[in-house]
Amino acid sequence: MTLQIRPAGENDYEAVKALMRESQALHSHALPHIFADTARVLLPAWYRSYLGTDKRIILLAEWEESPAGFAMLEKKEAPGYPAFVPRTYTVLNEIGVARAYRRKGIGTSLVHACTGWSLAQGAGSLELTVWEFNEGARKFYESLGMHTLNRTLALKLPNGANRGRRKEGWP
Repeated sequence: MTLQIRPAGENDYEAVKALMRESQALHSHALPHIFADTARVLLPAWYRSYLGTDKRIILLAEWEESPAGFAMLEKKEAPGYPAFVPRTYTVLNEIGVARAYRRKGIGTSLVHACTGWSLAQGAGSLELTVWEFNEGARKFYESLGMHTLNRTLALKLPNGANRGRRKEGWP
């Protein structure tokens, strides 16, 4: 069994979109008031914005030459406010491994590849957002040495701006 991780190119759009759709379905099922159940998860312009730049990259994991996982990274600088220490870091904006390829070390290999790219970019940390419902993902990232940096809390408002939209999914 062979695993290859490489930068995605223009011709990989459909493969990355299919992989992202699976992750979107998980999120829209768990949090339908936040995530839409849509097949349009990856617009072509957004995909292309990650290609051919030194500040962004999409990594594509292939298992036996079949698309099995992906990661979308972005190099960032801390805001130039006096309250923040100047720093360079990378954000893992999206990551996913197709259900059929899980438990083969692909996610771990993708995160290691993300770490390597981040180091090459001069980043001091690799950061990501993981949703609270996704206990498996949280445990996975913690097993790789990641720790909680901050938390976002929400309060459901009875007459909020989302009136008339789907509200199910709130705890």
